[in-house]
Amino acid sequence: MPCCGLAEFRVKVPLHLSIAGVALLSAAFVAFFVAGVLLAWRPVGRGILRCQKEFLAALWREAMRNPQARPARWSCRLSGRLLRFSPRLASWVSGRPGSAGARLGGGGRCRGGAVAPLAVMLRWRIVPARRTRMRPAALLFDLDGTLLDTLEDLGGAMNRVLVAQGLPAHPVDAYRAFVGDGIARMAERALPPGCRTSSTVATTVEAMRLEYARSWAGQTHAYAGIPELFDALTARRLPLAVLSNKPHDFTVAMVAHFLGRWPFRAVEGCRAGRPPKPDPTAALAIAGQVGAEPAACLFVGDSAVDVLTARGAGMVSVGVGWGFRGEAELCAAGAAHMIHAPLELLRLVDGSDYNLGSKANG
Repeated sequence: MPCCGLAEFRVKVPLHLSIAGVALLSAAFVAFFVAGVLLAWRPVGRGILRCQKEFLAALWREAMRNPQARPARWSCRLSGRLLRFSPRLASWVSGRPGSAGARLGGGGRCRGGAVAPLAVMLRWRIVPARRTRMRPAALLFDLDGTLLDTLEDLGGAMNRVLVAQGLPAHPVDAYRAFVGDGIARMAERALPPGCRTSSTVATTVEAMRLEYARSWAGQTHAYAGIPELFDALTARRLPLAVLSNKPHDFTVAMVAHFLGRWPFRAVEGCRAGRPPKPDPTAALAIAGQVGAEPAACLFVGDSAVDVLTARGAGMVSVGVGWGFRGEAELCAAGAAHMIHAPLELLRLVDGSDYNLGSKANG
């Protein structure tokens, strides 16, 4: 092609991709265009405006794609060449998508001796920078042993049911191994081995529901640090949800009673027609309900059941060391992260120790 290069440049511009940042950049483009028109550099203004439409459209798409993930770090890689074109070639460059050609005036001699106007060709490519910090799109929490210490009330209610049936009671601490898989499994584990028939289990479950309905608020309380954690998460405007294997009616009532100060987008317990954890069905349904990709969700729990639920749903599992089961079980199940106090979760949420997908549950 009949052109000769006078200079080349390449520059990488970091972009703070927030709504305000894109708005300011839009204003700068408009100002540049107006200046070009006022200075009678109309070809310059038209070229800039042509670039602006595609460039800003790409920025707005990324800025609005996931508001919870802002501020995202992107780079705009600019490259260009100051060229001398023939008029025909300058016209062709000005019409190329993703390029801006502008006749600046002046003249120069190219190969073949033709005199041609000066022009600038600008190209861009918006690429994601290496993301070292990104907030999760949503947080899902187990209830018993994670948010609420329910052991005394659970164990006390089941022991009263057993004694009423003429069966031996258990130390309350033994119920750490009995809970976590739903009320039916808890009743089965609490019954003596010779009494675990389907009819006895069903009778015990029904009696347990009645007894627990009268006593679930007796000694149950939120763990130390949970209120402060939810205050901080609410201030960050992150979607919060609870998913428990406790019967659904108890789950909803207890979250409203003990955790009603905070806005949970979803509260789900075990209900008919949907398999309990570790089946990921309910976790995936919650992710869809809050509009979050499963891989961008944290699932926080105190047992292997919660870790397996997170793995099955493709979420990032966070084990809590203060719960019923202990760190050894969580690590053996493959928890991606371990925390030992509720406020430690904020380090993961704010990204100082957490890369989405970097410690996969695979």
